[in-house]
Amino acid sequence: MAASSRGLAAPPFDLGVRRVRSPPPLTAPPRRRTRAWGRGVGRAGVRCCCPAEKAGEWWLEPKKQGGGGGGARRTRAEALPSLPFPSPRSKRLFKQQDFSSRCSPRGPAPESRDTPPKRDTGIASEKEWGINILDEKVSESGTNEDGSTWYRESGEELGDNGYRCRWAKMGGQSHDGSSEWKETWWEKSDWTGYKELGAEKSGRNAEGDSWWETWKEVLYQDEWSNLARIERSAQKQAKSGTENAGWYEKWWEKYDAKGWTEKGAHKYGRLNEQSWWEKWGEHYDGRGFVLKWTDKWAETQLGTRWGDKWEEKFFAGIGSRQGETWHVSPAGERWSRTWGEEHFGNGKVHKYGKSTTGESWDIVVDEETYYEGEPHYGWAEVVGDSTQLLSIQPQERPPGVYPNLDFGASERQKDDPPDEPLQQNHRFALISHYDSSQVNTSTGRFTVNYRLLLPNLQIREREEREREQWSHWISCSGSREKMRTAPAPLVLLLLVHGLASAASAAFTCNATGVAATCRSLVGFNPAQNTTYSAIASLFQVSNASLFGSNGLSLTTPADGAVAAGSTVRVPIPCRCANGTGWSDRTPVYTVQDGDVGLYNITVARFSNLTTYQDIGKANQLPDVNKIQVGQKLWIPLPCSCDEVDGAEVVHLAHVVAPGSSVEGIAMEFGTNASTLLRLNGMSDPKALMAYQVLDVPLHACSSSITNNSLDYGLRLANGSYATTANGCITCSCTATTYRLDCHQSVGQSKCPAAATCPGKLFIGNTSTSGCEVQTCSYTGYTNTSTPTGINISSTITTDRTNCGSDGGSPPGSDGGLGLRGFKWSAALVFLHMIWLSSLQ
Repeated sequence: MAASSRGLAAPPFDLGVRRVRSPPPLTAPPRRRTRAWGRGVGRAGVRCCCPAEKAGEWWLEPKKQGGGGGGARRTRAEALPSLPFPSPRSKRLFKQQDFSSRCSPRGPAPESRDTPPKRDTGIASEKEWGINILDEKVSESGTNEDGSTWYRESGEELGDNGYRCRWAKMGGQSHDGSSEWKETWWEKSDWTGYKELGAEKSGRNAEGDSWWETWKEVLYQDEWSNLARIERSAQKQAKSGTENAGWYEKWWEKYDAKGWTEKGAHKYGRLNEQSWWEKWGEHYDGRGFVLKWTDKWAETQLGTRWGDKWEEKFFAGIGSRQGETWHVSPAGERWSRTWGEEHFGNGKVHKYGKSTTGESWDIVVDEETYYEGEPHYGWAEVVGDSTQLLSIQPQERPPGVYPNLDFGASERQKDDPPDEPLQQNHRFALISHYDSSQVNTSTGRFTVNYRLLLPNLQIREREEREREQWSHWISCSGSREKMRTAPAPLVLLLLVHGLASAASAAFTCNATGVAATCRSLVGFNPAQNTTYSAIASLFQVSNASLFGSNGLSLTTPADGAVAAGSTVRVPIPCRCANGTGWSDRTPVYTVQDGDVGLYNITVARFSNLTTYQDIGKANQLPDVNKIQVGQKLWIPLPCSCDEVDGAEVVHLAHVVAPGSSVEGIAMEFGTNASTLLRLNGMSDPKALMAYQVLDVPLHACSSSITNNSLDYGLRLANGSYATTANGCITCSCTATTYRLDCHQSVGQSKCPAAATCPGKLFIGNTSTSGCEVQTCSYTGYTNTSTPTGINISSTITTDRTNCGSDGGSPPGSDGGLGLRGFKWSAALVFLHMIWLSSLQ
């Protein structure tokens, strides 16, 4: 029986750590039930012509707790601070609520809407936004009796390939300018069948509160499966004007007609000295495989840290669940508990776990396996709730005029079963001429028009990206269309100077010696649908390292689909020299037919992670527009190995999305705006530009790896892992202690026989005797071809609480990075042992 586990309750602040019982056996229901974990409810639709309702304490808005927290496999520490941790994903409301219609442009002036968005409400529906775009062009403004002003505009933009964008804007401000609000709606379409409905709003009030919110849903045809696909997304952020408080949320949902579904959210919140984070995701492949995960953690400036995470993977009745709950008090009292389940599909379940209070269990029970293999809200529901999106009418296509054609579409997904052959072998089901009644909700197929061929989806996607680049500076208006249809050199000039004022994306790196090389990350956003193996090949990294950097299982299919626009963290070797950091002579890109210069390679191939000037300089090219097919180019990617505020970090090269802010990015990645500004040499947060490459520091786990080891620069961020020592050692990083946890890899036949530290401890294992805790820690390896030697260290730590008042470190001493607040004393004893083996 699946227990609800989407949130951590926040009882009154209590530093005492209570003993947690072993988990009782899970009870299976009599039959498979529908999904019980949904998304937030209670979304607040913004309505016109109604008084604005001021939301008190909007950044700490109380939220309904959905589901119980104490399931059999979700038992957790009860010593938690009383801070507003993000609420669980509560069940979605299927029935749409009534809503008030928008004002007519010729009606009364729009009322001031200076109310921030609500937290944890997920992705609103079409009806909750109530988007109503008029067919006529409107431009009007006025002044209310209280002196406040308002404006309202609407229009239409037309472009090539049947592109049409209808938009409406409204806004206003108080008489003294202390309160201001803006709202924009739009709908887009073209002859390829692409349709988009979206909205954006922002504002500030007299108290100094500010906020920004955007919402979008898109319909298009997947170029691999030839199926309809609907994607929905929302981003929200708000900041208090009176306290050091704010929050940020990013939600997304993706659906196709065969049941493939992906959902997720990233959340961050802060209130004075308290901060909390939450990330969760769900993936259904439509064939029975399901992956769900959640990772939550929080901290206070007093030193309290706590968190909870879990993951489950199932297919055909076989799978696993595992999780961890932990808590650290300001006094250094640490509690953690790990648990796991292995479901074999034969009625047997292996349950195991342990905690720092001495509990442990390892049993096999007779139990029916239960998991939710299908989303509770899927293709049929999203089609039913997207009537306004489906009803968007594109321009009328003149007889004999067809969408641009391009048969160079990327390779279809290898694991996607072939579709049934259509009449005359035309497999080109377009989305061009249909309404909502022409969509078969069971198959997702559109009515086929055999006069047309498959549209050039790459061109459409590229045009959409170009439009989005300007959406936050120039509305969906004629001036932007002129830029989009301008001659190529002019467009290139505008993009280069308008979006990337700096000619170089280099990061500052002043590290020297052995510290001048390290492991860094880049956030890759593919422009087209691709696969993990294709990304690994592009950046010349292994599939295993790519999976580890993204916290994915090694059993993840290498040809697993990666949707266009999603973010994949790619590990790169970084080398610092002359005050800057670049990827160490990698990756090397081979120029392909169709690459029309370095700028094209920068944008289309590597998603703005570097600049064409940097590529030209690194390869000593006299003309950045003169390249040859087959030519090898080193693509220098920005990176750094520097410490930040005295702590080791993993530097992430993050490409700024349109509409982002420094504060929002800081919230998303768990850092602060001042650090981002300082690292990137920025004095004004308003100077942030779309598609700028930003140096973002991620908290890294400390390690015992010595500086003479070949993997000395191994740094891992929270939630990631990596294999080292020729694959014989696997190291992971969690927020429990922020110390690198290394173990011998499983299933490696060419690795040496298991070696032990004193006391016959294997690497990564600990032994407790009284108040002494001995840990066998990995310290590195010394051979790159065969693992003939590995350094192993033994660490003895003493807990003063258990050992009495004499000895140990003074209260409040720092036991190292990631152990702040612990009352531990540590003496590190390195035992250099040679691990010899025969590879016969």
